[in-house]
Amino acid sequence: MASVALAYSLGLFVALAGIRIANAKAQDSTNVNARYTVESIDFDGIDETRLSSSLRSELKRRVGEKFHPEVFAELAVKIKQELRARAVSPKLQRGTNAENIKVLLHVDTRRNPFDPSRSRLAFHDKQGWSGAGSVGVENSRNVARAGYFSVGDDFLDRQQGITAAYQRKFFRDQVRLGFQFDTVGSNWNRTLLPQTEGQYKSRLSYTPTISFMPVEGLTLTAGMQFTNYDFAQSSQAFGLGRGSSQSLISTLRFRRDWGEPDSIRQALTTEYGTRIGTQVTGGDYSFRRHLAEARYAVTYNRQRIETNFAMGRLDGTAPLGERFVAGNARLLRGWNKYDITPLGATRVTAGSVEYLSRVGQKWMPAVFVDSGAVWSNAIAKVARNSVGAGIRSKDGFYLYVAVPLKEGRIEPQVMTGVNF
Repeated sequence: MASVALAYSLGLFVALAGIRIANAKAQDSTNVNARYTVESIDFDGIDETRLSSSLRSELKRRVGEKFHPEVFAELAVKIKQELRARAVSPKLQRGTNAENIKVLLHVDTRRNPFDPSRSRLAFHDKQGWSGAGSVGVENSRNVARAGYFSVGDDFLDRQQGITAAYQRKFFRDQVRLGFQFDTVGSNWNRTLLPQTEGQYKSRLSYTPTISFMPVEGLTLTAGMQFTNYDFAQSSQAFGLGRGSSQSLISTLRFRRDWGEPDSIRQALTTEYGTRIGTQVTGGDYSFRRHLAEARYAVTYNRQRIETNFAMGRLDGTAPLGERFVAGNARLLRGWNKYDITPLGATRVTAGSVEYLSRVGQKWMPAVFVDSGAVWSNAIAKVARNSVGAGIRSKDGFYLYVAVPLKEGRIEPQVMTGVNF
């Protein structure tokens, strides 16, 4: 009996030793390159300047360190997500001496033909569901997208329609020529929105543009928008049947992020857009619309603070769709747009401050404060404030409860959705 037990023990020992040796060999084969020093990091398939400054700084910091496969696997995922590339594959090459290696990051920029980026789904308990979905393809010279949307919170009316766009790249993507078609049907809330002149039941828009990127992060877009309106029955009572709007459009956009991954990181996005309606080329409207927006975020460790600011002005005679709206899921959260801007406004000033703290690797509980005002000749300028709390995730999901700060009964509003 003792001999059987001894034999069994010896067999178990040999088996465990074999497993340990096999695991050690597998680990050594996996980390065989860990003893080498990274001499350089280069790209195949893209220009490095397309990456954010924070990601470029992280890559630069890895030069001179020992090669760790898990670190570069994580960097490949970050690059893939930022560039929306199909795949990013690290390849190793011999360095200038026996102790060094060169890392070549091959980026496959071919897009999935059914890339769902720029899609979203949202719910506002006062304004219902909103959604936008699009698919697109992109290669080194061409970009094409098409999609469907039904949006009920960003405008006075609920807009449902189809959009299609195409762009052609020139000079290493520093210049883009393109155009966009939109065919939209409008539904007006007859119980909350009074009937008024200018309500239309559909519109058709064609927008040719040219975009120029003189330096990294700065993009200038200019073009024209031609829109034909088919007015609703309520507007036909005012003698309106069909109409058109022809406007010059321009947008100046700047984005920059900086900071090391393990220290304070900052991101700034600013945008200023103008739309000038003219009757010189046959349009029925003459107006000037200006909108400036800025978004700034600072992140340290697991803490993040985001600030947003918007300021707009509209002068002249413009279509109803050009008027500003607040009291939705973006501006003055917690307020209802039908209570404060039933016919839209010609002036808007609004901002928010939001604090987030990351829990685990995915979730970020948040609290925020919104403040602002919308007004025009028919609407008095009244400052409004709201507070709220919620949660966001890294993959685009959010859920907020917002409360307007006003006298009387407290009416919290729920907003949820996901951005793809």
